[in-house]
Amino acid sequence: TRGVEVTAKAQLLPSWQIAGGYTHFWRRFTFDPGSTDATGGAAEANDPGHLIKLRSYVDVTTRLEFDAFFRYVSSLPQPAVDAYAELDSRLGYSLAPGWDLAFIATNLLSPSHLEFRGGTPPQVYPRAFALRSTWRF
Repeated sequence: TRGVEVTAKAQLLPSWQIAGGYTHFWRRFTFDPGSTDATGGAAEANDPGHLIKLRSYVDVTTRLEFDAFFRYVSSLPQPAVDAYAELDSRLGYSLAPGWDLAFIATNLLSPSHLEFRGGTPPQVYPRAFALRSTWRF
């Protein structure tokens, strides 16, 4: 296997930062004479060839933040899983020093998507919303 990953960050404004990354993964498998692998190496080679990630972090005010995370994952070869793209977001508010409240939305681009299927039940992730309170002391 071989791969390359490229990442970059930029501070566009004092209150706005973006980050992005791209990963390309190559794989080529060969088998020794007499190999007894009945799957032909499918389990070892079931990785996406491309991953794209983009993040945006915005401090709207000194107490309010908005973050977004886009990801694209190319298809998996065997067992086959279609490529997908998704978007997550977070709206955070600082109630007091050390106490944050956040509204989080995940998988906004589709009602649900399949990420993996193999010797386990298919892993399907639905659109979801959550309210999170974090207290740091």
